[in-house]
Amino acid sequence: MYGVSKISSEQNIMLTTFPGAQYSAQSLAEHLDVFAKAGIVVDMICQSAPRGSAVDFSFTTSYDNFAAVMKALPAAAKANPPLVSGGYSKINLFGEEMVTSCGVAARALAALAGAGIEIVLITTSDLDISLLIRQQDEDTALETLCRAVKADVIVPAAQQRIEEVGIEVILKAARVHLNGKFIHGHNGYCKRFFLVVYGLRGFACLDDLRKTF
Repeated sequence: MYGVSKISSEQNIMLTTFPGAQYSAQSLAEHLDVFAKAGIVVDMICQSAPRGSAVDFSFTTSYDNFAAVMKALPAAAKANPPLVSGGYSKINLFGEEMVTSCGVAARALAALAGAGIEIVLITTSDLDISLLIRQQDEDTALETLCRAVKADVIVPAAQQRIEEVGIEVILKAARVHLNGKFIHGHNGYCKRFFLVVYGLRGFACLDDLRKTF
């Protein structure tokens, strides 16, 4: 999957949705300001296209903030009561080359659909794609996306390393089939990450390159 260099996940996520909110930047700002004043860090802010004078908008936060969110809701809820649910994980696909890569989201969603995983919420930037999924699907989603990255990826890092060690290899269209490996770890914030590590396959005398990535 072109453009993706890192896949990470974060567990214990809750989703808050305001259906039928007023279609107004000021209104959305006032909603979010309530949670900011309560010291709640929000993530994955997403607004639907307007339907007349109404929009749906959502945000995620850690489920650790559940009590604070519930306390702040009366001040934020206006026309319609919000919908609050938990039990989600956020999957993030990151890559500096994503800004010039076509079809990354399509390939990721197709891979997840093939594994029977549905997307609850999606947000994007030039360099990353964040997907909110059911927490019970997290392990399968990570494995599926890692396989998709492994299957077909451009490897400028491998090519650079080949140049550094002085070995000349012609890579057709700068693409090779990879024996991909993934480094799996945790940090202190309930986040898991997979770093894509590449080893060339099918080139004589290049096995030592696997140790360099």
